[in-house]
Amino acid sequence: MDRRAGILAHLTSLPTTVDGRPDTQSFLTWLRRSGFASWQILPVGPVHHHRSPYASPSSFAGDLSLIDRRDDRPPGPRRLAQFARSTQQRPWLEDWVLYAALRGKLRRPWYRWPVALRRRQPAALRDAMVSLRDSIDLERRIQCRFADGWSRFRRRAARADIELVGDLPFYPALDSADVWGRPNLFHMDADGTIELEAGVPPDYFSRRGQRWQAPLYRWEADDRSNESLWRARIDT
Repeated sequence: MDRRAGILAHLTSLPTTVDGRPDTQSFLTWLRRSGFASWQILPVGPVHHHRSPYASPSSFAGDLSLIDRRDDRPPGPRRLAQFARSTQQRPWLEDWVLYAALRGKLRRPWYRWPVALRRRQPAALRDAMVSLRDSIDLERRIQCRFADGWSRFRRRAARADIELVGDLPFYPALDSADVWGRPNLFHMDADGTIELEAGVPPDYFSRRGQRWQAPLYRWEADDRSNESLWRARIDT
């Protein structure tokens, strides 16, 4: 195996352009000139107020603020329609856009929403999709812009002969579209109370250990659903 040099630098650690976006082109140029072959980045999903990319409200959605302005171009009507039709290839998308719209309106975690929304009662979801249509359309447009911008960024990295190495949190956060959309796959009750929580025991980092506010997977619940969830996460 050939020896290769790489670097870990999340997009938020890069110098930014005037609009606050990461200057990925300058960094790619520097990596190539410095002899690096790989660039590892942290998860690129949206973040909650604590800003941790490892406790994202979605394992699939992207954070548009991480896209270099060179790669961010507003999609036209035809591209938006194509992206909307591709929901079959992105089954997470409809859960995410509705969750994001509701989270923006109610401004609290899904497990503190009204019971009908918390438990995903069909009538309540239909009403929300109608009343929040503009917010839902906006979020779908954002995800289209992110997907297209990310593809352009990956092509630029390939042209520079820089391999991109990603990262994927093992557990989604409790307050996430993933958990709200598929509660049967996690160890929690119908109202979002965690029954088995991810974390680590006490160690030299923390005498009390850590609790991550992430429910464990209910692996025995439905093997096919768990498998499809993980395949989708890896494909994304």
